[in-house]
Amino acid sequence: MKTDSPISLVDIAELSSATAEFDFVVGETEQQAFASISGDFNPLHLDPEFARGRGLKGAVVYGAMIVAQISRIIGMRLPGSAGIWSSLKIDFREPLYVGEAAHIFAQVTHYSEAARSLSLKITVASGERTIATASALATLHLS
Repeated sequence: MKTDSPISLVDIAELSSATAEFDFVVGETEQQAFASISGDFNPLHLDPEFARGRGLKGAVVYGAMIVAQISRIIGMRLPGSAGIWSSLKIDFREPLYVGEAAHIFAQVTHYSEAARSLSLKITVASGERTIATASALATLHLS
């Protein structure tokens, strides 16, 4: 089962094979907003010239902005409004650059009806580059 919308109660039986995915881009506006919220004004994230001077291709997207996309896929798509994210392990492998298109893909690797939880394998990529890999656990709250 592939989903682009929150899991409904009818779909619970199909969770063991569910996937979700979408494309995203983090732009300068989002970077500036995160800097203001977090207080992290590291020029590697905000100044492309500074970042290039340090051997990067440009300003690097904050890791927390990638984590926000993981929150989006869990909270809005898999499992969506029926679940709460309870753990995350993430490995950043390559930088994602501001304005660069990325793709997130999540796949259920285990569903426990008894524990009302599901495990997810998540990959964030840009073209052929793997930006991050993650595993997450979500607890389902069904009535």
